[in-house]
Amino acid sequence: MKTKNIAFMTLILILCVAQAGIFAKPVAKPQSKPSAKQPVVSAPETKKIEISSAPVEPATPFDTALKETKSAEPVIRRHGAEQFGVLRDPNAVPYLVELLNDPTAYVRAAAADSIGLLRGSGDKDRDRAITKLCELLAKDLDETVRHTIAISLSYIGDRKTEDCLIKAMNDKSASVKYAAIRTIGTLKFLKAENELIELLESKDLHTKRAVIEALGNLQSKNSVSAILKYADDEDKYIRLGVARALGEIGDQSVVPALKTKLNDPEDSVKIETALALAKLRDNSGLETAMALVKSGDIALKQQSLNIIAMIGDEKSLKILDELYEAEQEPNLKSFIDFSRQSIKSRLQINK
Repeated sequence: MKTKNIAFMTLILILCVAQAGIFAKPVAKPQSKPSAKQPVVSAPETKKIEISSAPVEPATPFDTALKETKSAEPVIRRHGAEQFGVLRDPNAVPYLVELLNDPTAYVRAAAADSIGLLRGSGDKDRDRAITKLCELLAKDLDETVRHTIAISLSYIGDRKTEDCLIKAMNDKSASVKYAAIRTIGTLKFLKAENELIELLESKDLHTKRAVIEALGNLQSKNSVSAILKYADDEDKYIRLGVARALGEIGDQSVVPALKTKLNDPEDSVKIETALALAKLRDNSGLETAMALVKSGDIALKQQSLNIIAMIGDEKSLKILDELYEAEQEPNLKSFIDFSRQSIKSRLQINK
């Protein structure tokens, strides 16, 4: 009996131990220490980003153009130079002068053109620009650059350019020579008179036309006899230029020679001759003007009306009255009326 009780107690003890093992919590394994080969990296600190509330200023057109002039691409630099001219900002001149040193010809040409549009800006910048432009007009290897400079100097209009333009009249390029001559005439640089008269002997037609125009603009009386040599030139534009130049010069001695050109085969030469005579206070061209005022060519008609306004008489006034009533085109009608009023005013003064 005693033996059975001991066995029973032993069985109960085994069952209690087994049950305790089932519900026991697992023991966590101790963490191994980090090795020297694997250092512990701490998490990076999060920095606080501060956002500015100030508005971002947009780039101005000037800033954009300036940035373009510093581009590695020649076509972009040229665009920047052109934009400076469009913006008409005088602050651009120093940057444009620097672009005159650009290795690409069409960039230099664009810079020269924009300097002209800006009229060289202030005195200090203008002097620097003129010095550089005249230097390139004499030695730049590209004729387009030299041609552009000769035109640009006409916009700047500074007498300091007189000498370099006179030298450019002998440029090996006909287009540069032509541009220099026209600029000299536009700016009325009388110092060039003798050189221009010599160039009348040029075999280049465009040069000869430009010289005659320039001498007319200079009102060069010393050139009258030289210009008259070309009154019967085979080129109608030379003959037209001669009549115009002689009218501008205003030397009364040319009236007899001009009268012969009222019979020129070209109407454009006839009307230019009539205008020249009118400027010289000679009425010989009135009949020509009265005939061409009925022309279908609007330019001829307007020139004729201008002449009639200057020298028209009472008979002219009656014809203009008829033209006024018949004319349907508003602008021409206004031209006709202007001529009528001019004649009326002049005749009243003379009475």
